[in-house]
Amino acid sequence: MPQLRRNNILKAFKEGNYLTIIYLTKAGKVTEKKIKWLGIAHKKYLRKGVLDTEGTPYKRRVSPSAAVWLQDVSLAGRKRDQARKYNQRLRAFARNQKRKTMVLSIDLLSTAAILRLIQNHFTPADGLLVQVAGRTRTLNARNWRAIISYIENDMVQVEDMTESDKEFAADIVAQTEIKIQKSPYANTKPQGAFFPFYNNTNIDLKQFGIYPNRKECDYSNSCLTKAVKASPIHWKFELFDLQLRLLQKHVPLVAMDKVARILRCNIEVKKYGQTRLEKYPKKNKYNRTLKLGLIAGHYFIRKEIFITGYAMKNYFKIRGMKDYHLIYDKNFKRKKSRASTQSFRLISYFYENQKQYLTKIPQKDLWNSQFYNDVEEEICDLHYDDKPEMIYPEVVIGEIPNQKFTKKMVYHNPSCLCKRCEGVDNPSGRYWWEGEYNKTFMKRKIKVKAKSKEGYMDIVERCTKANKIPEKPKKKKTLPVYYADFETDPTGKRHIPFLCVVRHEGKNTTYWEKENYECGERLLKNLKEDCLILFHNAGYDIRFLLKYFYGNIQYIPQGRGCCLLKGKVLNFQKKLINVTIHDSWKKIPTALGNFAEWFDLLDEKEVVPYNLYTPENRKKIWIDIEEGKRVLRLQAGITEEHIEQFEKNIDKWFLRDGKRFQCMRYVQKYCERDVEVLQQGYEKWRGFMNKITTIDINNTLTLASLANKFFTKTGCFEGCYKLAGTPRHFIQKSIVGGRVMSGFNRRSHKKEIYNDYDCTSLYPSAEFRLAEEHGGFLKGKPKVLENLNIEWLKQNADGYFVEIKVTKIPIKRAFPVLSKMNKKGRGFSNDPEFLGKIVVDRFTLEDAIKYQKIEFEILRGYYYDEGRNPKIGQEISHIFNERLKMKAIKNPSQVAYKGLMNMGYGSMCMKPHETEVKVKRQGAEEYVWRNYNYIKEYTQVKGSEMLIIKEYSPIDDHFNNVHLASEILGMSKRIMNEVMYLAEDNDIEIAYQDTDSIHLPNKDISKLEALFLKEFGRSLRGKKFGEFHSDLELEGCKDVVSVENYFVGKKNYYHRLRGTNKKTGEYEYGNHIRMKGVPTRCVEWFGKENKMDIVEIYKELYDSKTLKFDLTKSSNGRSKLPFEFHNDFTIGMKEDFTRRVTATALPCMG
Repeated sequence: MPQLRRNNILKAFKEGNYLTIIYLTKAGKVTEKKIKWLGIAHKKYLRKGVLDTEGTPYKRRVSPSAAVWLQDVSLAGRKRDQARKYNQRLRAFARNQKRKTMVLSIDLLSTAAILRLIQNHFTPADGLLVQVAGRTRTLNARNWRAIISYIENDMVQVEDMTESDKEFAADIVAQTEIKIQKSPYANTKPQGAFFPFYNNTNIDLKQFGIYPNRKECDYSNSCLTKAVKASPIHWKFELFDLQLRLLQKHVPLVAMDKVARILRCNIEVKKYGQTRLEKYPKKNKYNRTLKLGLIAGHYFIRKEIFITGYAMKNYFKIRGMKDYHLIYDKNFKRKKSRASTQSFRLISYFYENQKQYLTKIPQKDLWNSQFYNDVEEEICDLHYDDKPEMIYPEVVIGEIPNQKFTKKMVYHNPSCLCKRCEGVDNPSGRYWWEGEYNKTFMKRKIKVKAKSKEGYMDIVERCTKANKIPEKPKKKKTLPVYYADFETDPTGKRHIPFLCVVRHEGKNTTYWEKENYECGERLLKNLKEDCLILFHNAGYDIRFLLKYFYGNIQYIPQGRGCCLLKGKVLNFQKKLINVTIHDSWKKIPTALGNFAEWFDLLDEKEVVPYNLYTPENRKKIWIDIEEGKRVLRLQAGITEEHIEQFEKNIDKWFLRDGKRFQCMRYVQKYCERDVEVLQQGYEKWRGFMNKITTIDINNTLTLASLANKFFTKTGCFEGCYKLAGTPRHFIQKSIVGGRVMSGFNRRSHKKEIYNDYDCTSLYPSAEFRLAEEHGGFLKGKPKVLENLNIEWLKQNADGYFVEIKVTKIPIKRAFPVLSKMNKKGRGFSNDPEFLGKIVVDRFTLEDAIKYQKIEFEILRGYYYDEGRNPKIGQEISHIFNERLKMKAIKNPSQVAYKGLMNMGYGSMCMKPHETEVKVKRQGAEEYVWRNYNYIKEYTQVKGSEMLIIKEYSPIDDHFNNVHLASEILGMSKRIMNEVMYLAEDNDIEIAYQDTDSIHLPNKDISKLEALFLKEFGRSLRGKKFGEFHSDLELEGCKDVVSVENYFVGKKNYYHRLRGTNKKTGEYEYGNHIRMKGVPTRCVEWFGKENKMDIVEIYKELYDSKTLKFDLTKSSNGRSKLPFEFHNDFTIGMKEDFTRRVTATALPCMG
């Protein structure tokens, strides 16, 4: 409709469902326009006399604002109308106690707008759930912040945003409706967060976390930390350590044991409505006690308030009198001495009479408070409780003489926060024992483990005097091992398992789908004993088994995979047995198809037409061989060689009948072969690892945990401490992964001969060099740095981690030493302003001084001065040399040595898990509501009442070796810096670095090697620790180099390869493709589909063009659909999966 002026509307009236407007155009022509009648929105203007439903002329002229409203009514008016309706519905929903669910359509209003409307009527304390795409998330404070901030930032990464948060927010935006649900249960789990009322009196209760109005509120910290701060106990650093470890502002009462250990004090909590005190720990363990109260979900300190009980109860009658707080009877007599009342009594009375003394905090004030807007906790004090956990085992020194067993005793480490360690008489945390029973005389011979001879004598003296002998640790039961695999039908929306093969003691058992039982259920119900079941890629297979588990189920996911599933299963004999499932892929990091090569097994290319096994075909016995070939040819990666193997298998397994074959027997044979290969490979790997480490891999979940156990057992961490709390949090900031960038972050294209020069085993090389040159891993405890002088550190510290402020960087490097993390990721920079304040380790700071001559100021930090443990160098060197020996004689055990060596660093800097996964069956829904503020999200397993719940951890009690990991990373970058800066100082251009490899002109390599030998006195080329070699490969060729390259971004580059054929001596050409997030096969298909050479694809990216890659295609155009893991714990195929790639312009770093 044209713009309606003040005088150009002649008449407006309603006709049926339309509003008719008669107006004059600019040319003076009378025109009629109909607008759909929008009810309330139009009635508002009719009531004002703007529009006339009876067809009479206007009573007054239309204002310009009304004219604009008439013009935009089709969109803006409808939005306002829908917002008004939703507000009314939400208000009614909030007031209606019986109604529990509500659905809001995402039509005119955006998702963020609807969530904001919900905020007008509910707070996180009201307990709402939102259901989207089969996944349910609690709308507690933490989830509100994550979801709304992400959506309102146009789906751009916000701080502390997890991948699951982004997935959920994206799911909400993609939906057409939002379903919200109210709690059917009372949230009765005792917890504390804040007091949900304003104080109506003039009595100052701020020290108890109770405020008179919004302006004076301070909810930046949990009420628990405020109560601790307000207590009369003098805290050194325990209070800040608690603040740093609290992951939630809601602190459950069950976490008070951990809080007591962090604060090193006894805690007594008095709950509203109860006379009995809750004590943590149950038996007083410390010489100081913190007294808390818990009312209306709020912790506060219990102490005296200077007001009488009479004044408290009659406050509104006597508040105007002088010294009213001293009045103690109706005659207004005042106490001469100071009068007092316990804070718990006063707050309880206020709460019981809240209509008079308190006002409920309005929702708007709650949403705008710091409680629902996270405040980042800065480290203000580096001091800490210096009792971190020892991570190394003690050495056997001697034995205690035989004594009669009189009492069972178990000793634990006091830094452990588990309940079993409560009240244990082992204050030093030094000693662990193991022993053997002498059944004849009821005596035991005890082996003592201690750090020193003095420690040993102390144990002997204590045990002899008390006549107490520690309990013998129980030996773990060896579980029988079963190897299993599923075959599924992937043609529908969800994968349907129709066959499962289990192998035990060399015998295969096959379970088929039946009408009453799925094959997975039959597998579990036929088990007769406690056992361990191994699947290769168990994250896929457990989705067909989880719903049949009962009891206390342990489930440890890792991404889309699974490390552990453990629980009880009810078998056909109605007996509950314990079943444990491990993922062999987590222990043997390669695909099942590589087992033949890795473990020197019989190499047979097994092939199966997966899409042939539809529900219709599974009912058949015979199928045409040509049909099987046709289906097979549609699969990605299938060649004519595979087709020939398919026919050979049919004949080998005697499944042919003319032109037909037994399709179900074929897939059974294929699955049996997979299970046999899994058993053979796993048992070989288990034997290798047992020989190398004397550790049974059945007792570990991952290769990284096995490596950590091995290096701990061999004494590599002896004298080293694990860190937690403040020191761990501070030193974690110095962790910087491998440097990945092009020179000065600029895109480049070269048409000259280049090479990819790769460092041999970079992280093991760093560990070896750390031991050889500097003495190994840091021993002892971190000390707070008092002398902020670099020269003092050089003379007195073995290692250090300091926060610095860089003021000047005179030498600008193409690959800078220093870096900082921001919202876009980590950036290596020459700009002091960009870097600001950063935390660095010793080796990083030394390199920055040496290679860039930085000027800086040390602000604070930690240092170590108790020496180093060199054992890691010996162990890594031994493993490396043994691997070379095994590789030379083509012994398959070399892969075990390689895996162990590369995983040694893996778990040292593992971050704390802010969430843990729990599986609940009985009472699952009630559990969600009672733990509402700690639940992140949950999903229901399809076909079961079971819920998989992701729950926030209230307290961070994580220990790790972050200081050791930081030094390994710093040393690894020093290995690369020595080579790269030597090249740069001698005008040798390096185009790109990818962690352990550098890309440079091939002609300059010999020059660089000569310079390196002269500078450092050792060879650069080779395959020993810290040496470099060419990493470009072309099948059947030698002397492989790059003749053209493109470097367009991080993990996004291309080499046109040329190599000399080993047989003919002629040149052959190939491609070396790296594109983060896009497989090579998809890049090749994109080129074929668009009739482009690979070089042309990278030229497009080099020119800043955006390309869209189909990730479901293989290089020959056949579909290779990736798995899609649904929220209801089922699996399907992702038919539409594309990724856009743009080489965005990166800033020059000066």
